Amino acid sequence: MVKTIVISIILIVIAFVFYLYFAVKEGRSLPFNFTGNQSQVTDIIKNLLFSNQDDSFVIIKVSGTENFLQFTGHDQGIQLDFPMATDQQKTLKETIVQVGSDLGLKFEENTGTDGTLFLDFNISGEPENIGVAVNTFLEKVFKTNKSTKLEYECWGLNPKTS
Repeated sequence: MVKTIVISIILIVIAFVFYLYFAVKEGRSLPFNFTGNQSQVTDIIKNLLFSNQDDSFVIIKVSGTENFLQFTGHDQGIQLDFPMATDQQKTLKETIVQVGSDLGLKFEENTGTDGTLFLDFNISGEPENIGVAVNTFLEKVFKTNKSTKLEYECWGLNPKTS
């Protein structure tokens, strides 16, 4: 029994080392997390906009809650993907649509691969303006302010520029 557990642990470690080796070799950025506040939003948006990885994304979570926004980057800006998976998220639909409308943004409803409904907003412009829009969503949808702790989960970004 102990021998089986030790062998399993060794195999997991070896697999992880190979993953890291090939991720670095292919120029992929490893995921990283940090805790900050709204002052980091624009830097993260710049990093997302200029990422050389097609599958880059960022999740900004309000610390101590289940509230989050998630973003992907594209050539002209970013896309905010807001899931309608939980009852709490569904109660925020009207608010998030109104905030988007107030910012002059239209939304599309899309279905994820697992059938989850998403509200998608395309936000274009200069990184600073996109950062203002993201902070507006955070403040008006989740009632954050400049000092609210936010947890950033970043995939495919360069941690040195965030």
